[in-house]
Amino acid sequence: VPNTEFLICLRQLRAMPSGSSGADESPPSADWALRLNATIQRLNSALGTETTRFINAFAPVLARIGQELGCDKDVCLLIPEDHVRSAYAGAAAAHLIPNAVELTRSLADLGPWQIVSRGEFARLEHAPLVMIDELLLNGDDTSGTSASRDGATANVSRIMIVNVVHGEADIPAGIAAVLTRSSVDVLSHVAVRARNEGKLIATCFDENVFATLCQSARNGGAANFTVSATSVEIDILK
Repeated sequence: VPNTEFLICLRQLRAMPSGSSGADESPPSADWALRLNATIQRLNSALGTETTRFINAFAPVLARIGQELGCDKDVCLLIPEDHVRSAYAGAAAAHLIPNAVELTRSLADLGPWQIVSRGEFARLEHAPLVMIDELLLNGDDTSGTSASRDGATANVSRIMIVNVVHGEADIPAGIAAVLTRSSVDVLSHVAVRARNEGKLIATCFDENVFATLCQSARNGGAANFTVSATSVEIDILK
């Protein structure tokens, strides 16, 4: 239970300079931005852990009730996610984190990637890239393109490059990771489902890096991926 993590984050945030002591105060330093970013990352991780704990506690009970009532199994799986997003006190913080991350990473001159869901793999080799414009709401056609349909039936794990990820979307089968320019809420349906399924979601803040990935995906390219707790390293294969 990450309550201790929340308290640590609160103490770290209270120790940050407030920027309200007057005009003579110096602007935030890179060290300040690094500390703030580390605190936000810690808070983000704690929110994800707590959310998963709540959902895993509710899901079996609701599945049993749904079975007795003859309800659709997929609907029963969505109920605990919706409850956590609507009733959980950390939901407001989760909505603010993506914008805060983008700002602090810029101030601290950090790398281009923000991990939303860590996924189960540390490395993928020769992973095919597929490109779509939007990852749509669950139940919708993911993109209307053959790329997503091929990715859903392939025997190999593919990497999906997506301009816009909607919070209520589902990641298709056969997709190991979603790389996007969208800021993704850690409590959104797509983030929760990705964590439960062991799939990676990462936001790219560098327009040039993302454009290179898009071009490679359009050309039917592949890449080697190495994933750490805080970043993604990509080697696009020629």
